[in-house]
Amino acid sequence: MNSVLSSEKVQPYGNALEHLGDLLKLLELWIRRELIVHRKLRDQGEAWAGFMAITDKEVDALLSGSDAGVSPEITAAQKSVEQNLAETASFIERRVESSINAGIALPFVELAGIFGLSAWETKALIACLGPEIARRYERLYGYLQDDMTRRRPSLGLLLAFCSQAPGDEIRLRPIFSSRAPLIRYQLLQIVEEAAGGNPFLSRTAKIDGRIASFLLGERGFDSRIQDQVEWLAPAETPPAPNTTQATQADQLIAAIEGCFGKRGLEKKPLLYLFGQPRAGKGALVREVCRRLRLPLLVVDAEQLAAGPIGLDEGLFAVFRENVLSQSAIHIQRLDRVLEQNRDRPRLKALMRHVQAMGGITFLSGEKPWSWQVSHDHILFLPLELRGPEYAEQVELWKSALQGQSDLNEQDLLRVVSKYPCSHGQIEDAAIMAKTHAALRGDNGMVTMRDIDRGCRAQSQPEFGHLARKIEAKHRWDDIILPPTQVSQLREICNHVHYRSVVFGTWGFGRKLSLGKGLNALFCGPPGTGKTMAAEVIADELQLDLYKIDLSQVVSKYIGETEKNLHQIFNEAQTCHAILFFDEADALLGKRSDVKDAHDRYANLEIAYLLQKMEEYEGVTILATNLRQNMDEAFTRRIRFIVDFPFPEEEYRHRIWQGIWPKETPLAEDVELGSLARRFKLCGGNIRNIAVTAAFSASSNGQRVDMKHLLNATRQEFLKMGRLVNESEYGG
Repeated sequence: MNSVLSSEKVQPYGNALEHLGDLLKLLELWIRRELIVHRKLRDQGEAWAGFMAITDKEVDALLSGSDAGVSPEITAAQKSVEQNLAETASFIERRVESSINAGIALPFVELAGIFGLSAWETKALIACLGPEIARRYERLYGYLQDDMTRRRPSLGLLLAFCSQAPGDEIRLRPIFSSRAPLIRYQLLQIVEEAAGGNPFLSRTAKIDGRIASFLLGERGFDSRIQDQVEWLAPAETPPAPNTTQATQADQLIAAIEGCFGKRGLEKKPLLYLFGQPRAGKGALVREVCRRLRLPLLVVDAEQLAAGPIGLDEGLFAVFRENVLSQSAIHIQRLDRVLEQNRDRPRLKALMRHVQAMGGITFLSGEKPWSWQVSHDHILFLPLELRGPEYAEQVELWKSALQGQSDLNEQDLLRVVSKYPCSHGQIEDAAIMAKTHAALRGDNGMVTMRDIDRGCRAQSQPEFGHLARKIEAKHRWDDIILPPTQVSQLREICNHVHYRSVVFGTWGFGRKLSLGKGLNALFCGPPGTGKTMAAEVIADELQLDLYKIDLSQVVSKYIGETEKNLHQIFNEAQTCHAILFFDEADALLGKRSDVKDAHDRYANLEIAYLLQKMEEYEGVTILATNLRQNMDEAFTRRIRFIVDFPFPEEEYRHRIWQGIWPKETPLAEDVELGSLARRFKLCGGNIRNIAVTAAFSASSNGQRVDMKHLLNATRQEFLKMGRLVNESEYGG
C-alpha cells in the first residue's frame, strides 16, 4: 500500500468530485474481487460459438455452494484485493471526517445523513452510479452477469459487492425491501425485465436520475416537476412595516420553535394558512422563512395535479426535493385539489410525506381545513388570514414608495380603496409604478396614474372563455342621462373612492362581515347606455372592466354554473376588476317554485351568485332589460339600482349632438333637433344610424347630410322590425 494511504494525517477533499473519484476506486476493487472467482469458473468452462458452456466442474462448484475448485493462488489474490479494499475504505473514511471538520459538503455524506443510509446502502448507490458516469461499467457488469445485454447491476451483484462475510448476501437482502430507504425514497428503482417477473437476485437496479444528479453535485430540481416548483433563497432585505403580518409571523415562529427539542425537530410542523387570495399567505410564509434564514420551495397544487406525473407522484417528488434542498416547503391552493378528491388515501399519503420527508411545511388555500390530522409526530396548526387593514396598507405604500411620490395621505387612502392589496402585491405594484415614473423621464416622482398602472399590471386574470376585457373609451361627457341617474353613477364611484375612510378610518368595517364590496343593478331597454355607464365608471376608477359571457357561465349541468362563477370571482379578486354581467336575465329571473331537481338547483345558482357578490370586495354590475323579472329578495341585497329610461326628446337631441366626432364633416342641412323630435330612438340606435350615414357619405366623397341620415334611419327601423312610413323619410 502506498504511503499516502497509510499515513495518519490526511487532507480533506477539495471538492465533491475528488470524493467521488475515491469511491469509484472502491467500486473497481469490488469488481476486481468478483472477477477473480468469475474468471476461474469461466476458465473451467468451454467457449462455443460465442456462447459460454457450463462444465461438470462448474456444476459441481455451483451445487456445493462454495468456491470448490478455486486454486490457492486465486484465494491469495482475493486476500490481496480485500486488504486493498480495507485500506482504501479506511483512507476515504478519514478524508471524509477531515472534510466534515473543514465544513466541506460531500453529496454522498449528505444523502446518507438525509435518508439515514447504512454503509451497505451507500455501497449499492455507488455501484448503481457507475454506469451513469462511464460506459465501461456497463460492459463490466454484463461480463460479471454472463449476459452482455444486462448493463446495469442486478440485486445479486449488488449484494455480492456489499458482502464481507459468509451469509451477508442473505442478511443484507432487506436493504432492497419496500420499507428500506433505497426503495422507500425511490433512490433506486428495481426493474423486472421478464414478463412473469424475475427472481429477486436477477432483478436489475437503476439509480434515480435526480439522485444521480445530486450525487454528481448538480443542483437543480427533479425534471418531472421543475416547471411546477420555485426555489426562493431567504430574503436579505428587512420587511416593510406590517403589524398584522408581524403578529402572524410571531405566532407561526413560536409554533415552529415549539417543535424543536434536544434532538432537533421532534415534531413536524404542518401549518395551514387559509383566507381570500389577497390575504397575503405567500408573503407571510416568505417572512417566516426570512426570519428563520430558511430557503423556500413553493409549488402550486393545481399545477402539480395537471403536470406530467400527476398530484400523488408529484407530491412525493416535491417532498423529496424539499429534503434534498433542506428547505421549508409551501404547497399553495391545496384545498382546490383535495376538494375534488376527498379520499382518505391521498390525505394519508400527504401525512406520510410530511412525517417522513417534511421539515417545516406550509399548506395554503381559501377554505378552512376540514380533514382530521391525528399523527403523534405532526404538529398541525390552521390559521385564518385576512389582508392588512386600510391604515396598514397606507403605511405599506409609504414604505414601498420610499419618498419618491408627492401623494398625500388622502391620495393613498383612495389608492387602497380601489386596490385593496396584500403586502407582497403592494411591493410589486410600487416597483412597477416607480419604473413607469422613471421611463416617463419626468423627475421620477410617482403619480396616481403610475400607481394605477402598477396595480393593474399585477395580475392577468385567467377568465378563459367566460369573460372578455372591455377597453373603457367613454367619459362622463359621453353619457346622456337624467340628473338622477348621473348622480347615482357618481355615487357608485364615490363609494369606491372613499371605501377606506368609511370601512377603515370610521370603523364601519368592524360592523360588516360581508357586503364590503359594491354591487349595482342597471335596468333598462337595450341601447339606453348600460354598457356605456359601466365603461364610464371603469374609466373614472381606472379599473379593468370585464364583460361576463353568461352563455358560457350558465350550464344545464348541475353544479357547473357555480363552478364557473367561482372561477370568475376568484380571478377577479386578484386584479380588483369590475365585473359586468350583461343581459343577466338568463341568470337572475324570478326564482321558481321547486317542482323538480332542476328548479331547486336553479334557485341554488342564484343564491350562490348573491353569496359571491357579497364576498367580493370589488365592483359587480348586473345589467337587465326587464326589472320586473327580478326577485324582490334579490333586489333587496343590491346596493345600487339604476334605471336607464328610454330617452325623451331633449335627451335624444343631446345624444345626436354628442355622437359626432369633431373631425366628421356635417352638411349645413343636417337638423339634429328634427331627427330627435321625429324619431323615438335610444342611444344605441342613434349610434348605429350615425355610423351607417358616415360610411354612406364617405363612399361618395361627400359630407354627411340629411339624406344620408334619413336613409340610415330607415335602415335602422327595418332592422328593428318596425313599420316604416315612407313619407317620414322624404327629407
